[in-house]
Amino acid sequence: MAKKAAILILVIALITTSIMVGCGPGVQAIDLVPQDANFVASIKINKIVSDTDLEGLYQESKGPEAPETLEDALNQIGEEYGVNLSEFTEVLIFTDTSGGRQGYFGIILSGPGGTISSVKQTATEEMTELEYEGYEIYTDEKIAMHFLSGSMMVCGTMDAVEDVIDVSGNRNLRLSGILRETYDGLPEAWVRVAMEVPEVWLVWLPEQVMGIPVTPFSETEVVGYSFNKAGQTITTELDLYFSNSVYAGDAYDVIVAVIAISGFMDFPEGVAEMLHEAVVGQDGRWVRITLDITITEIEELIGSMEAVPNSIT
Repeated sequence: MAKKAAILILVIALITTSIMVGCGPGVQAIDLVPQDANFVASIKINKIVSDTDLEGLYQESKGPEAPETLEDALNQIGEEYGVNLSEFTEVLIFTDTSGGRQGYFGIILSGPGGTISSVKQTATEEMTELEYEGYEIYTDEKIAMHFLSGSMMVCGTMDAVEDVIDVSGNRNLRLSGILRETYDGLPEAWVRVAMEVPEVWLVWLPEQVMGIPVTPFSETEVVGYSFNKAGQTITTELDLYFSNSVYAGDAYDVIVAVIAISGFMDFPEGVAEMLHEAVVGQDGRWVRITLDITITEIEELIGSMEAVPNSIT
């Protein structure tokens, strides 16, 4: 259980996922995400891989077959897309989880000019060059790539890369609406994630969990998440956008009630105390939960979970 908890913290911080350097003056990576995306996550890679506290949590939680370091784990993910992620400063991932465009995804990467030029040199030598709307796309059996500038590139499925090119040339709509509003509303952080909640996920939501009514959450339309670290303190924020303010109010009441009675529930030691530190608020259709927790508190929480029998994990 302890390992699962620590891994979950890292996965949320690394996989699910800041504003990036643009491909032109004033252009940010989020401005290049196409309207069809319903999931977007940005990650400040350089912050993650250089943080000794996160590396320590990774070392405590990794399994015997896991990569040796957090940087190795990131690079293992990047290998799937033909890039070394640890050499970039930031990445922005977008995809369509609705199932309408099977496999659709793109990754906009920002980094030093030397990193981008090195990747481009490799692409020129080892991949097939195609032309799309006057722009070069490099591709192989796995991935497509386009170099937006000396400090930014995009890779992903061919249709996603073409969409980014179209957005950059004003031939396609960029991400907008409530999903973009959710992303922009998150604080500047190491990780920022915004996603539309697929209806199929909500269909399987039970009416109650541990006797707690969760029906209001079936009306969640968009979720935002951020992860930031300053010194020894990690700050996370969860933003929930509902179909109307009534459901948002009901969800707010449930969250506040769970926090209030958490000390009487069968949680591992330290969980109730942590929940009581959360700040919960509602504003119309929005519910926001913010939590500050120190590295020491996380380590103590993991330690308490080690004493929890596997039968209740």
